[in-house]
Amino acid sequence: MNDIHVQRVANQGWDERIIVCRYGRLVDTFIVVTTRYVVIIDTLINPQTGTQMLEIAREYLSTDRQLLVVNTHADYDHCWGNQVFDAPIVGTRLCAERFRQPEAEAYLKEMQE
Repeated sequence: MNDIHVQRVANQGWDERIIVCRYGRLVDTFIVVTTRYVVIIDTLINPQTGTQMLEIAREYLSTDRQLLVVNTHADYDHCWGNQVFDAPIVGTRLCAERFRQPEAEAYLKEMQE
């Protein structure tokens, strides 16, 4: 997937506070807008896709809303965009443990090449 482009999916009748972001056929992730937060649910595959999600979310940020990131799990297509977010990142203990495994580091190096 050399052409890195995140698309905002047109609302198909769901709650308008939920913005669906799609990266090709690989994965859908979400932005949830609440009174106090703009919550990024999973950050996609790399800094470029994470930055594109952040750009979509920016229009909802304000002095009354803080940015918050939630990693649902530690698969590369859901969390490798984390580094672009200057915000708290929430995930499970198992998610953090998986990030620290030697296999995860080796896989990251392989993908970066």
